[in-house]
Amino acid sequence: GAMEHATNISFMQYYLNQLSADCENTMVHELSHHWFGDLVACDSASEMWLNEGWAVYNEMLFHERFYGIDNYKQKVRENHEYVLHKSHVRDGSYLPVSGVPTENTYGSTVYDKGSDVIHTLRTYMGDSLFFHCVKEFVADYSWQTISTAQLRDYLSQCSGINLTDYFNDWIYSKGFPHFSIDKFVNEHDGADGGLTKLYIRQRLHQSPQFYKNVPMTVSFFTRGMYRTDTTLMINGECAYIEIPLNGWNPNLFAAVDFNEHLQDAITDECKIISDTGSFGFGTAKMILHVNSNIDSSLVRVEHNWIHPEPMKTKIPSLHLHDKRYWTVDGIIHSNFIADARIDYDGTDVSLDVPFISNSEDSLVIMYRSNANAEWVFTDSFSINKQGSVLDKKGYATIYNLKKGQYCFAIWNSAVADTTAAEGDCMYTSVSETNITKNNFELYPNPATEMVIATFERNTFKNVLLYDLLGKTILAQKISAEQTSLYLNLKNVGAGTYLITLKDNQGNPITKKIMKQ
Repeated sequence: GAMEHATNISFMQYYLNQLSADCENTMVHELSHHWFGDLVACDSASEMWLNEGWAVYNEMLFHERFYGIDNYKQKVRENHEYVLHKSHVRDGSYLPVSGVPTENTYGSTVYDKGSDVIHTLRTYMGDSLFFHCVKEFVADYSWQTISTAQLRDYLSQCSGINLTDYFNDWIYSKGFPHFSIDKFVNEHDGADGGLTKLYIRQRLHQSPQFYKNVPMTVSFFTRGMYRTDTTLMINGECAYIEIPLNGWNPNLFAAVDFNEHLQDAITDECKIISDTGSFGFGTAKMILHVNSNIDSSLVRVEHNWIHPEPMKTKIPSLHLHDKRYWTVDGIIHSNFIADARIDYDGTDVSLDVPFISNSEDSLVIMYRSNANAEWVFTDSFSINKQGSVLDKKGYATIYNLKKGQYCFAIWNSAVADTTAAEGDCMYTSVSETNITKNNFELYPNPATEMVIATFERNTFKNVLLYDLLGKTILAQKISAEQTSLYLNLKNVGAGTYLITLKDNQGNPITKKIMKQ
């Protein structure tokens, strides 16, 4: 469809005439090569992600800038699903982003996973430092060839963040981590307070080692869907934190990486459902048919691209799926009654091959209420083979969906059970010094006329905007009920500024904002 040379990008006329609405991404991609590939170029074919992964990620940034943050998130979500589902199939195996073999120079790992992990790099650095340091890197290395190691060292020095673990885990290694909540309890202290205890487990999907120093945001939801975020560093297999409760208002739902900032082995989608009807959770691979609903419910569905934990007490000849399972969670009211559809495809090597090796007749759906419960047969389900028991395609309907985990299982006495029980987690308590509470997010950044800060209710009291010389440009109060604020930058000159939000105790949290 297109060919890029410095100062000369050519498109097929048919492509432009017939597919103009669909070729925006290609246009952005090829234009991006003027920076990533021409101005600064990878120093070897094995480092092609420095050209192509960044060009694909610029497609995502185009959607964020011109169509909004929700459009950006959906594009990132769809790309992540494709990477987990198809990249290793297209490339013949799971590969690291850096150091690909010659035959994979222009493969999906380089392009699609390259973009995928850059989204995660943005999370590690934060918007202000990410955009500032990448621009500085391109400027400082103009007309040069570069390596991944040079990018790592430059971004670490520029941001003040040691990115060695990020590059070792996400760039130099194949596969993905998988993060989930192992246990979540509220404890009342007998008075007006209490605490929430949360246990987080890291598992591995084709990765050779547990990921280190991962900035993980955990979101807690109380009645009324009020949300509080806590950010901590996950280091290794198991982590444990205690969160004090402000009064006895227990957390009803906890989620790791609710905003999908980390591209782990999960595709998830969340919806607030206030009506009846059908609701698709596309990349989470589930469709809900809501039959009864009075109050609004927050429903989050995860498609986990990793095998479910095995049964504690094995049932002879019954085998849980070896590649995937679902988690359904949220603030779901008792009057919310829904059925769920999940498809299967025994011809798709990334989904149900070789799990469905012959007939679909022996498929069943298993359920457990949480990660510590035993797998049992789902109370009520059906398997629709769509006219053939041998084409290996169809769907299951789960009736009266409940919070918990679901997976396919199959009866097959000819297959030996080789699954091993999961080892017990040795939980490491996360130190308070590693937890950043009362955080806030800024967007867009860089900004032109307006910047928006979002945060939790009853978190901050004041906001101040400074220039780099410490001069106060703007100051205003924040009410207890506010969860966002808009700062008008129309009369502020272009440059770098600092935005400080002070919490109820006067503690400041500061972030950089770039005004264009």
